[in-house]
Amino acid sequence: MNENINILCVDDIAEDKSNSRFKLVNLISRSNHDIDINIRHPNDLEEVFNEAKVFDLVIIDYFLEKHAKNGTKFKHKGNALIGLLREQFTGTPIYLISADMPKCKGFIPSDNFENYVTDEWLADSELIKSEVLSHREIKEQTINNYDDLHSLLQTPEGSKEFIEKALPNQIRRKISKSSSPYLSDNYDLNPKINILLSRWITHELLLYPGILYNSLHTATLLGIDHDHFNQTLANDTDFNNAAIYKGVFKDSFEKLWWKDAIIEYLYSQPNAEDNMLGTIYESALKILKISDENIAICHKCLEKGANTIAHITDYPEKEYSVHYSCSVQDTSSLPIPYFDPQRVLLEDK
Repeated sequence: MNENINILCVDDIAEDKSNSRFKLVNLISRSNHDIDINIRHPNDLEEVFNEAKVFDLVIIDYFLEKHAKNGTKFKHKGNALIGLLREQFTGTPIYLISADMPKCKGFIPSDNFENYVTDEWLADSELIKSEVLSHREIKEQTINNYDDLHSLLQTPEGSKEFIEKALPNQIRRKISKSSSPYLSDNYDLNPKINILLSRWITHELLLYPGILYNSLHTATLLGIDHDHFNQTLANDTDFNNAAIYKGVFKDSFEKLWWKDAIIEYLYSQPNAEDNMLGTIYESALKILKISDENIAICHKCLEKGANTIAHITDYPEKEYSVHYSCSVQDTSSLPIPYFDPQRVLLEDK
């Protein structure tokens, strides 16, 4: 795959060479010859459209009414231009950027753009490159059936059915039934299938636990202390070969493992047959020979045997290993089919 990347950045600081973002964009283009960022003032968009240049990514600043060009300021915010950009750059991912955009876990983009990013993201040229190449891989993949989708995700056999059933109907209806024994819809593909897929992959599949697990969820599934897991199994070659996520956007997230592959790895161990107990985590402690001091401890009651994940009320990013009995289902969040329901810590009476 050609790794030269062309990015359009629509920003009213295009004329302000003293601006920190202007300096950052130019630094990236100079230091990484694979990345070319074309920064343009919003008043120049008609000229940009007439150039008919192909871009791999469009980034647009949220606040566009600060800096004038030739004495004229743009009088709208960036989201007012997104529809126009989407019409012009069909199939090209569009990111909204702001220096102080709050990070929001679970944020689902509008119909016209794919992500919120900050200048911190823009400063990481390796992440930009990896993420844009993932978008390109999806765009260049002819998706005629589910096998084509699984090649992008590198889905292990045991997880394929879950992926196909978890897909939003908008995507599912557009993929042929030819390779799937589970689904029957057969519709023509939409030219924007790459956009729909990239949104679902980054804002649902890789974000929420259920089909894939991060290190905390994986450790808790196996009944292991999180730190011990990170020092041992998370770095085990055989375990990672069997279960780690290797598909598109893998560098945009922390390490993830396929839940089904984790369980398959566990029960494929030579001593598994003699140590199958009532639950996965009880079996795992025996099969993996986890010592008593490395068993997961409940964040709430401080007793051993934590067997689920819960977050602090109103702080979904603060997750901990806990007992089911020390947590309740979070009724404020809508459950997503085929993904784990969120749980919250029981509050002290």
